[in-house]
Amino acid sequence: MQHLHPPRGVYILANNRSKVALAEILLHGMHSLRSKQSLRRFQLAALLAWTRFLLIPVSAGIMAWALVSHDNALLETGAKLAAGTVAIGVLLWIVGRQTRCPLCQTAVFGSALCSKHRHSKRLLGSHRLRVAVFILMRGQFTCPYCNERTSMQVRKRPDRAKPRRR
Repeated sequence: MQHLHPPRGVYILANNRSKVALAEILLHGMHSLRSKQSLRRFQLAALLAWTRFLLIPVSAGIMAWALVSHDNALLETGAKLAAGTVAIGVLLWIVGRQTRCPLCQTAVFGSALCSKHRHSKRLLGSHRLRVAVFILMRGQFTCPYCNERTSMQVRKRPDRAKPRRR
């Protein structure tokens, strides 16, 4: 028998046949989203956050280079990129207010003034950027407020028996 140590201190004895069951336990141990609509909201907010993060230094760099080189066309392009960054920020603010952690119900991309969990991690100084990158790259994220992992999958609902007509 082989001893496996999954996360969170759970101790499971497993042989070769139960490795699949172990993988399912670990995968379904995460929280999941309630609907496809909330899944799409999270994906859209992650894409907007990532795009905004990339556009801020690009537009600032283009505008700085345009000011140094006295190029008005390049300055206009930088100003348009800056305006696009602001528009993406407004869209992120609108969509981000509706992206809530399934456990703590805190807006993950919104501007919550709650304190972050003491073990929450950052990516390049930003909790939101870490959430966005993990949603886009791994299909899961860790909430910075409750530090619980959430899988980008819709929760399976049990089949309910249809009520009888009287």
